[in-house]
Formats: sequence, C-alpha cells, structure tokens
Amino acid sequence: MEVKKILIVEDDAFLREAMEHLLQSLGHEPRSCSCGKEALACLEEEAFDILITDLRMPGMDGLELIGKARNIAPMLAMILVTGVPLEELGDRLKKSKVDGFLSKPLDWQELSLLLERLGRMKGREGTRGEKDVFLRRT
Repeated sequence: MEVKKILIVEDDAFLREAMEHLLQSLGHEPRSCSCGKEALACLEEEAFDILITDLRMPGMDGLELIGKARNIAPMLAMILVTGVPLEELGDRLKKSKVDGFLSKPLDWQELSLLLERLGRMKGREGTRGEKDVFLRRT
C-alpha cells in the first residue's frame, strides 16, 4: 500500500488518537485536528492525500468542512465518519461529493479497506475517483 498523508478531524480525543495510531501502524502519515477551523489551517499549510472527518463537531460540521476543504485542495479524497444514517443527510451529502463514508462505531478493517480502494482509484485515474466509495454495515 502506498503511504498517504492523511488529515484526521475528530472532536473525540480518544477516537482521534486511536485513528492516528492505526493509520501509523498501516504505514501512513497521519496528522490530527480537533475541529474544522484547525483542519482548514492545516490544509493551508500542508498537502494531504485524504481527509477523514467526523460529521458532528462543535462549530463547523464535517460536511461544511468538506465544502471548504474542496476550495483549498480540490483533489483531496474526503471520507465522512458518522453515526447518523445516510438517509438523514439527504441532499447535503450528495452536494458535498464525499468520496467515502464510514459508520460509527468505526470498524478498523473497513477503514483500511476504504483507504486501499481510494488509493487504487486515485492511482488508476490520477485524480479523484469517478464513483464514490461507500462502506456501510448491513
């Protein structure tokens, strides 16, 4: 698997640190932030391959962050993590052009699989994938 620079945005410190450790163990280079405002500053300073963000956070939610991040880094792959059913997000989710979706509680194997799929799509096309890559538990 190709090493990816991944920005994690999660207000829950325990989950944020757990994701960071998992991604490091997979050979990636993670950096983490606790809010959308901090994440936007990171995106201005540094180039990332993937953004993983929680939906519900104080201040700016994950979909708002994704919209603003697209303006800074249009080719950045975006993964939304939430406990909210997709149906409740409706048009906001469609307009955001999220590249992947993971349900809480997180399944680490699903996260790893999603990162592999996004990496293959980006490698094959040289840009964001044409199709969204969603992983849902049934």
